[in-house]
Parts: sequence; structure tokens; C-alpha cells
Amino acid sequence: MAVDFSFGQVEAVCAAMQDISSDKRTAFTSRLKHLIKTGIFNDERLDRPGRGFTAKFTFSQLMKMAIGVELLQAGTPPSLASKLIQGNWLQLRVGVYFALYNEIEKRASGEPREETYWILAPEALRELSKAGESEWDHYEAFESVYRTEDLAAHLAGHASSGFRGHYRRQLILNGTAITRAAAFLIAFELNIASIQDLRDSIYGDIKEDQERLERAMKDLPELREVAKDVRDKRAAGYLSDFEQRMKARAAVVMDKLSPSQMAIMAADEGSQVELMPEDLVYLRKLDLIGIQQGEIVITELGQEVAEQVRRAAGQGQRSSPKNKAANPERGRHHPAHERH
Repeated sequence: MAVDFSFGQVEAVCAAMQDISSDKRTAFTSRLKHLIKTGIFNDERLDRPGRGFTAKFTFSQLMKMAIGVELLQAGTPPSLASKLIQGNWLQLRVGVYFALYNEIEKRASGEPREETYWILAPEALRELSKAGESEWDHYEAFESVYRTEDLAAHLAGHASSGFRGHYRRQLILNGTAITRAAAFLIAFELNIASIQDLRDSIYGDIKEDQERLERAMKDLPELREVAKDVRDKRAAGYLSDFEQRMKARAAVVMDKLSPSQMAIMAADEGSQVELMPEDLVYLRKLDLIGIQQGEIVITELGQEVAEQVRRAAGQGQRSSPKNKAANPERGRHHPAHERH
């Protein structure tokens, strides 16, 4: 069953979830409208028969608003909240869907998920950092945990690390509690739709995305040609998939590395290279290496940079026999950083 909500109903659910005072509802409504204008629905279609906020919203869109308001409550700027919701919705939607089943239903179906927690390392000042803010920074920003004991293990496992806020500054949203609060209001307070209707609505969105993906896979050769045309027309034509975003980001980071730092990144696994304190700090700032449980490990971005540096070094060696001797860092023996 398709479930639609008016803006007034979306506002009523979000206001009730945050216990907004009746004399402050006008100000709260303005906050919600601003959240929409910052792009929390991005290019999604709204059934908008007229001007203003007379649109009809799906249950998925209502939950985007509800989670966005939770981020606002935590101090996240509206524009950043919108980017985080849009960039991570496929993951967040999974938690919303399973939260619509109660404990008895989940046990009966053999579902191992108990609770849904969304973990985020917020970076509201990212644009002021040396690495800067990029369009791909807000994708895959959340980590989902589905058992309370796993949440405790997650926090304990990262207790000793925390560069640039990673694992030092974490925001944890209880996705189950958020979803059930919204569903209770919709089903039992406002009497708009049943819990089953909400399940069917969000499951319908999931099926539509699956069908869209299947159609895209069939049209993959044609899509590749379209992507090539886009790259040719744009100076920085990054594709939306993770692999291409990572390659583009690695190319930007490589321009910020010194020759000695490139030699560190290009070192083979298990080899020994010089790692000066200033190099350690700088490579961590660029998210190329990190600290986990007291050990230096290479990040996923670092792995991509390392591969690109090695390819570039291999081409340089073929074109210039003096290239190998030009690297003053090669040959020094110091404790190596481990890679995963």
C-alpha cells in the first residue's frame, strides 16, 4: 500500500518526536523547510500540485526528515545533515526497515538483528581542514551496528585511537528508537497508516531500487559510453560509484605528497622505510594512515594512493634509469608501518 504524508503530517511527527512546544511550532516549521531546501531529498520527485510545501511525502522521505532532525538536535548544520542523509540513505533505510518489526517477529523469522545503531564521526569543520571538504566525503559516513554488545565492542576496540575525531568524537543514533517513535505516532496517534503499511511502503522502495539496478546492469555497456561522454565534457568528471570517487580523491591527495612521502606510500608490504614524525602526522591528516589498537595501518584511501604511486613510479623507472637513485629515502631501514 502506498502511504503519502502531507507536509503538515511530516511536521507533526517530527515535532512530537522532539516535544516541540506549541508556541514554537512556527519556528520549528521553518527549520524543517530549511532542511528541505538544503537538499535532504536531493533530486527526488515530490508530488507538488502547487507552490509552497503542499507536496506529498513518502514514508522514506518522512524518515529522512526525522533522522535529519535528530542530527540537528545533535548540533549538525542543516546542509551537512542533508548531505549525510542523502549519502547514506541506502544503509540507513535497512535499519529503518528492520526496526519496524518487533522482537517477537524478529525472533520468529530468525533475524539476528536486535537493535540498530548508526555511528558517525561528525566533521562540521571539515571544510576548514587542510584536507578540505570533497563531494564524496559524506558517502558511507555511517557505520551500522545491529547488536548492543557489538556496539560496546566497537567503542572498546577504538578506545586508543582518535586522530581528527575518528573514534574520539562519535555520534551514535539509536535507529530502532527513532523509527519506532515515528511509526508509533503515525499508526496510533495520528492514525495515518498501520505499521504493516509502513513496512510495505519502504519495502516497495527497496524493490524499486533493486529493479532499477537490474535494468542498469543490463544497460551497462551503454552507461559506460554515457559516463565516458561525461568525463570528456567535465574537467573533474567523477562518477558516483565508490571506486571512481576513491581514485579521484587519491589523485588529489597525491599532489600534496613530497617525494619522500610518496616513497613511504609506495613501499612494499613488509618492507622497512623511514617514517619521520612529521611524515606520520601529515599522512594521518590526509587519511592515508591511521592508528588502530596501537598499530599504524594504511587506510583504504592510502591503499589507493599507494597503488597509483607505484604505477607512476614504474612508468618513471622505465623512462628514466636515474629515477631510482634520485630517491634519498630508499634503502634506509626503520620500523615499517603495517597495512591491512
